[in-house]
Amino acid sequence: MTVRTLSAFLAELFQCREGDPEMAAILFADHRSHIIDTRIIEGAPDMLILPVRQILRDSLTMRARQIVMIHTHPSGDPRPSEHDVAATRLLCAHLRRQRQRLIDHIILSRNLYFSFRANHML
Repeated sequence: MTVRTLSAFLAELFQCREGDPEMAAILFADHRSHIIDTRIIEGAPDMLILPVRQILRDSLTMRARQIVMIHTHPSGDPRPSEHDVAATRLLCAHLRRQRQRLIDHIILSRNLYFSFRANHML
């Protein structure tokens, strides 16, 4: 399964409703965009703390070259919070040092989504 097909699958899986906890999926892929492994993280209805150190450690252990983050905003607003932006920038900077790449961070909310890549934030 490639990053593209798994991303589409997760978008359907994470159909979120107000009051649901925020969820995240971290996709670890090789240099050909084939998924090596995934991690699912569950937060609270109004927040999710991304375990940046654990993501970095896992990516090295798996020898991943590319990472995609997908998480939900059950509130209905897919725009990133200040924390989302800060965590994404921090992860991106650390991945570059490890010669890895954050392909995208996508925030899903009901029928809307926000892509850091499409909005030139990576």
